[in-house]
Amino acid sequence: QAWQEELLAALLPWREKGIIAAVRCSTRPDAVPDETLHRLKALGLTGIELGVQTFGDAALTRSGRDYTGGFARAACVRVQEYGFTLGIQLLPGLPGMDEAMFQADVETCLEIRPDLARLYPCLVLKDTPLAELWSAGKYQPWKLERIVPLLAEAVLKFQKNRIRVIRMGLPLGDGFDRDILAGPVHPALGDMVRGLALHYWVREQLERSSRPLSGIRVPRAWQGLFWGHKGELKSAYAALHLTPDKIAFWNWPLFCFKG
Repeated sequence: QAWQEELLAALLPWREKGIIAAVRCSTRPDAVPDETLHRLKALGLTGIELGVQTFGDAALTRSGRDYTGGFARAACVRVQEYGFTLGIQLLPGLPGMDEAMFQADVETCLEIRPDLARLYPCLVLKDTPLAELWSAGKYQPWKLERIVPLLAEAVLKFQKNRIRVIRMGLPLGDGFDRDILAGPVHPALGDMVRGLALHYWVREQLERSSRPLSGIRVPRAWQGLFWGHKGELKSAYAALHLTPDKIAFWNWPLFCFKG
């Protein structure tokens, strides 16, 4: 507690001057009892991210977490009740998880309505208990081609519900990638997921329209993501009869579907 109070007290003058607008921390769902939240609120903390990982009891048990999905959900609600902004961190691909469990986690997040989310696909890091399970053949991490579509579906749902996804995948700098033994890791994971989520959204708009489409005007801010990482989505758009000659990028922030 002492270092928390010392740190927040040091930041308080900067907050009072308006130089720092918010102060956020990250912790576990079982580390936010009422007395802790009350104390941190009084000290000026404004946001809390909870490393929920999953709301699925089976995966929590297999991952050595000492709380249930119901407990984690209650912790999220408690953080909101104290007036903090809430962030939820999910870890798809944990031992004992399948696609349906991750999709259920996403739906639970939509019900809780956090302010932001982080999506960290589970990786096998050396010198960890998970590495021992993997080496013994008792755990198989999800493949990249399996996780990207799942994350894209989740990101699209979060965006529709105004939940900001501020991170996908762990940062790979400072040699961290040398500690990764297995798992769905890619330096452009975020771009791959956001590009595919955009493709899903465009497909939805086309399915809702009864008119033939002659082209789309796309905000220039999305130009780098539209065709996917290294153009990997061009064939998927071609299946929708959207070839490069039908796509124009413009400076307006809205999409325009031309009939």
